[in-house]
Amino acid sequence: MKYWSFKFKMIGIITIVSSVAIVIFIVMAFQNTKAIQLSKQEMVINAAEDLLDRIDRSIFSHYADVQAFASSDSARSMDRQRIVSFMNQMVTTFSPNYELMMALDKTGKVMAVNTIGKDTKPIDSESLLGKDFSGKEWFLTVARGKLAPGTSHVEDLHVDSEVGAVTGGSGKVMSFSAPILSSDGR
Repeated sequence: MKYWSFKFKMIGIITIVSSVAIVIFIVMAFQNTKAIQLSKQEMVINAAEDLLDRIDRSIFSHYADVQAFASSDSARSMDRQRIVSFMNQMVTTFSPNYELMMALDKTGKVMAVNTIGKDTKPIDSESLLGKDFSGKEWFLTVARGKLAPGTSHVEDLHVDSEVGAVTGGSGKVMSFSAPILSSDGR
């Protein structure tokens, strides 16, 4: 070792210093990558929480809307034309939230359905009038009085081919149901 040349010693020192610098750089890069990953994960989590909060508020709004509709004077009148007019107004006012609104009699048959779509164009919903939904879970829950006062029946997102056929859309729906009660609660 005593006999190593200055040039060889310098190459060795530079190699050691460079190796240490590279190791430090790799460690710092790894730490920064980990910090960036954690930051990105936190951003995704925050965005997901915000989205879920917005969805929750939107669903709650629809949950309340169906109760407001069911307790409206138009719905309680059980007058088909008055109900259809009110439904058409609601579908266009709250567009694009509602595609199809129906009012059923106590036997489960459709007595009124909107005739104007969310885009304010007429829809061919006539085929639903008189259709029997008495076997559907949402109707049975409402008709059997299983809902506490001030609550609605809500179904998970699903495809309803009848809605798709009438509206010309995909048929993807979340159904909200509430009873239309007379002033004496029947």
